[in-house]
Amino acid sequence: MNAVRYVLLALFALAPVCASAQGPDSVHVEYQGTEYPGYGAAFGQRFNLGEEIGPLPLVTVESGPTGEFPDSPPDEGCNPYTPESAAEVEGNIAIVERGVCTFVLKVQNAVAAGAVAVVVFNDEREGPESETLVQMGGDCEPEEGCTIPAAFISRASGLEILTNLEFGGPAIIIPIRVSYELPCFHCVGTHDTGTVKFDVFDQGFLGTDIGFAGQGFVFDGVNGLFVSTVLVGVDGNVATNPYDGASEWTRFGDGMMLPAPFPEPFDDFDQGFIAAFENTDLGVRVTERSYSRAGDPFVIVELEVENVSGSDLEDVYVGIFADWDAGTTSADDRGGVNEELGLVYVFDPVEAGPYFGVSWSEKAMGPLSGYSTDTAMGTDAQLWEALTTAVAPGAEPAERAAVTGTGPYDLAAGSSQTVRFAFVAGVDLADLLANARRAQLPIATSAEATPAGTFALGAAYPNPLSDRATIGFTLPTAQRVRLAVYDVLGREVAVLVDGARPAGAQAVAFDAAGLPSGVYLYRLEVTDPARGAGGTVLTQRLTLVR
Repeated sequence: MNAVRYVLLALFALAPVCASAQGPDSVHVEYQGTEYPGYGAAFGQRFNLGEEIGPLPLVTVESGPTGEFPDSPPDEGCNPYTPESAAEVEGNIAIVERGVCTFVLKVQNAVAAGAVAVVVFNDEREGPESETLVQMGGDCEPEEGCTIPAAFISRASGLEILTNLEFGGPAIIIPIRVSYELPCFHCVGTHDTGTVKFDVFDQGFLGTDIGFAGQGFVFDGVNGLFVSTVLVGVDGNVATNPYDGASEWTRFGDGMMLPAPFPEPFDDFDQGFIAAFENTDLGVRVTERSYSRAGDPFVIVELEVENVSGSDLEDVYVGIFADWDAGTTSADDRGGVNEELGLVYVFDPVEAGPYFGVSWSEKAMGPLSGYSTDTAMGTDAQLWEALTTAVAPGAEPAERAAVTGTGPYDLAAGSSQTVRFAFVAGVDLADLLANARRAQLPIATSAEATPAGTFALGAAYPNPLSDRATIGFTLPTAQRVRLAVYDVLGREVAVLVDGARPAGAQAVAFDAAGLPSGVYLYRLEVTDPARGAGGTVLTQRLTLVR
């Protein structure tokens, strides 16, 4: 009676959460190697990012003659399914035609029959209307019987699938993308490493913008960021103004989760998002990729800036604007700069809380083209100066915003330039500097990658750890060092090295037996100032999870 074959629904998504009022979930029904576009329902159970459903058969429906709509055709699913149809649908995906009843009722009847998802095809029958798509609306919570996701496809797609049901093959339901057919200005992806949380938006905003529902940049439970944006400047014009409440960037293409595993040097990262936007006045397009990894106190933001103006562009500057609020009272913030790391940061000495900043995430991106920790940078002139000119950090408490800039770059028509920044935090200045060094690629994971002649402390592996970890470090010459582990209160819990060590890369084991779960710091000190990098102190963080 019912033809049974297999179906693939692919829901593409920039982020785990994007409310239906901001744009419908885009769904692809793949059948026999062909993708049929559609939309997810705006009610009930949504397709969840990363949650696979299947492989499962696609089953046509025959509903009974009794119910709210006794005159409705059986394949519309407006009435309860016949026992025979329900037996075939149970545990599979139901396909029904749009008709006289609501989308909600179609889903509720499919739920009652035991279906795991519903595909609805349109009933528009003529010409271009046969390709029409709509987002299925309605009001139905899971507790009201809408416990499975539903997808809408065009009539042409539905009829083609029905015609070929006898020749199908296995597939699964995989959420991957969000559609931007309707305005979706603040669709957001959230990085959560366990140490930091950080939102990336779809039109050049990073963290929390005015009127957005983002959470900023949270370090150990403390949010230090009010608003942050991607900056590109050409001939004194800068996109985007962070305080005008609207982006000067226009989205292009589709935003999506980055595929895993990620490309080198991010192949050991486990979270990533991509967004793309352009400014036609400047003639530039930006592809923004952000990466993070469990346990790290930083998030990498990679910006690929492409010249789409049709002409050569000279003196192009790229940067990050960040309005940090380091303490409870933002007027107490102070600024600082470490030019070696390309780091511009803000802290609150009154609250003695975390330090927040933006640095290079490459070893040799500098020098800084410009930086600033001025109180206000809401005009092109102010932002251009911050991108191109070094402004002394504020020594007095004030409301502080910061810009980290790089350039100038000459971009021939059609060419691009890629730069990488790191949003980073630390419990104090020493911790911030150590974390900024950790964020520098390609040495974010191992001291073994450090060139000869460099003093470095590598990341612990694994991190988080459950019992034992390996900690690597590199010495430019033989010297006396001390490597110890401390809890967050500054109490020494283990001494791993205390004495003379040879030059080069080396590693030691840290046995965490007997220590409680929590965040720890490990610090490498040169205790003989007469040798090599005298007085150098490097600090890193690790998380112990039982």
